[in-house]
Amino acid sequence: MFEKYKKIIIFLLVMFIIGIIIFFVFKVAKKRINDDGENKNNDKKKYEVLVFIRNQTNSNPEEDRRTSMKKGYVVGVYDDGHKWSKSEKNSYLILKMMLTEKQKEKLMQSITKKKKTKSKSDEIDGEEIIGLRAYKISLKKVGFTDPKQLKSGQPFEDSVFDWSVVEKIE
Repeated sequence: MFEKYKKIIIFLLVMFIIGIIIFFVFKVAKKRINDDGENKNNDKKKYEVLVFIRNQTNSNPEEDRRTSMKKGYVVGVYDDGHKWSKSEKNSYLILKMMLTEKQKEKLMQSITKKKKTKSKSDEIDGEEIIGLRAYKISLKKVGFTDPKQLKSGQPFEDSVFDWSVVEKIE
């Protein structure tokens, strides 16, 4: 009886083995694609970072933390070679920085906390901004001490900084 079904059994066994091989090939290929995607996120690119150099204040401490720009806060992150206005060059520190995409995003990130609000029908989950920025540029580490330095031009045009000049805001 085995002889009668021998060819069918061998055929099914071969198809099963081929199926397993295909499954693992696609699984490995998918992992490689994901790994490549993650590696691309870790690639550094040169950006120009617009940095606030003075402290804004609000008499309400909570509102001050939530809405006021402070020394070292990043106003914006732009591609290298961005055309700056005269006003921007005179009012902000402009730094060239080598950053990953994640680091670029972190420079503009706010400090938030989860917030539940109740509406008439149900609860809504959301986030409330409690701090304008989660990270800032350490002007001390950069070597920038006086806003008057900008009158004679941007002081670090030939320098390129990295994440080591960034501090987390508590």
